[in-house]
Amino acid sequence: MTFRDEKKARQMSFNITRRTAALACVSLIGSTKLYANIPALDQAKSNIARLPDFRNTTDIDDADTLNRIISMGYRKIHLPRGGGSLSNGEYVGSGVVLVDNLELFGDGIRCTVWNQAVAGQDNPHDMELNGVFFAEGRGVQSPVKNIWVHDLSVSGLSVRRGFSEHSHLFRLAGVADVKLQHIVFRNFQGDAVYLGSQAVKHRVGLYDNDVRHNNNVNISFCSFVSENYENRNGVSIIDCDGFDISHNDFRNFCKSTMPGAIDLEPNPGDIKSVIRNGKISWNRFKGIGGGVGVIGAHIPSDCPMPRDIMINDNIFSDRKTPGFEFYLNPMRDTPPGVDYNINMKNNRGQNGSSVYHIAGGTFHASGNRWADYTEGSLIGGKFQFRNVSIADVFERCGTRGGNGMFVNSGSGLRLASTFIDCGTGRPGAANAVNFHSGATENINLKGLLISSPNSKTLIAIQKEAGHKFKYMSNRLDNANLGGLPHFFAAPDV
Repeated sequence: MTFRDEKKARQMSFNITRRTAALACVSLIGSTKLYANIPALDQAKSNIARLPDFRNTTDIDDADTLNRIISMGYRKIHLPRGGGSLSNGEYVGSGVVLVDNLELFGDGIRCTVWNQAVAGQDNPHDMELNGVFFAEGRGVQSPVKNIWVHDLSVSGLSVRRGFSEHSHLFRLAGVADVKLQHIVFRNFQGDAVYLGSQAVKHRVGLYDNDVRHNNNVNISFCSFVSENYENRNGVSIIDCDGFDISHNDFRNFCKSTMPGAIDLEPNPGDIKSVIRNGKISWNRFKGIGGGVGVIGAHIPSDCPMPRDIMINDNIFSDRKTPGFEFYLNPMRDTPPGVDYNINMKNNRGQNGSSVYHIAGGTFHASGNRWADYTEGSLIGGKFQFRNVSIADVFERCGTRGGNGMFVNSGSGLRLASTFIDCGTGRPGAANAVNFHSGATENINLKGLLISSPNSKTLIAIQKEAGHKFKYMSNRLDNANLGGLPHFFAAPDV
């Protein structure tokens, strides 16, 4: 199957998901008849509440109504199509407090729409730092647990009000066993979903010092989309042990000065933060902006490194701004013998700026295929990489910059990748792999395959004058360089 055939097959899969959501919308609309004429007391017995049945004239918006329903003890709440307080039947409000064992659901992504309230002094729910929906655990031992929100759209204010970094649609800190499924997150000003580690003191915008860990968060079959690029990230993970972000569509958002679609980034000073046991799989990323990575991990040096992360079977295409598909910066050198178990497998990408920036740390990639990138990947930087292995296919990468991959300072690189037509075809800008600056050791190129069917690659392995090899630790191991010249140094050359 060619890259284009596989992309078409993935497209069909997402279309099927959208049609399924539409059918679910119709199905849920029919089910509302079960509750249409049931008095509130009988609804309490059935443990299901329809929001319109509880609205009263003193409610400022639908958040008032929903918070009151939750305070009455209802834990399964239905937002029926057309039941909102706006003239078009949509819902509006901010500051909805999510609690234990809560299921909040609509009639489908096109049928139930919740709008973020416009900030202003006349709106007591102008709690920007809390988000439209928020939950705050009561400490490390007391998370808010068992939350399921599904089958609705949540729309923010980026079109009306522009960018606002801390105005999120969902703000969760100290939660466990959360599912956000079949939701469209649209036009968010800050993050669509923010998984934080500290609680907000309401309405003054100050943080307390009590760490709240997040555990077991599932975000699946959702869409993240904006009509402009005045947004922060789709998902920000400041702290989470066990997350699954799967089968989602991320499209056309993120301000150029912000990170990207999914950002793993503790706040400086969050020395107790935890980011581990995560899976990012079967998502589609298209037209993403930002200035770092579509998926990125920027870890302050005083925070623990992420561990046990799997990124697999995603599709990346048409990057909007310069940047990387995956970015890893540990902001520190990595000790010998450490492996953070961060992996990328079986992903596909096309039409972007650059694939990887592994600024340090450990990283493993295999079975990924990347085509048509203007710049090369960067391995190593200010901080030394250690124990990096890449067995991918890079086709027509570095078409403007002239290098398929840069390698800087580090120890332990296993590069068993295939490079096809990487470079520009012009002398000095036609290198598959370029050992650029710093010093490297323990470089193993066994399995490296380089070809240039259209004469875009002139040098298989370049070594710049400023780079130093530890000659005796390197291995070429009969790599197939396609008859192209190279400047690699190893005992078996």
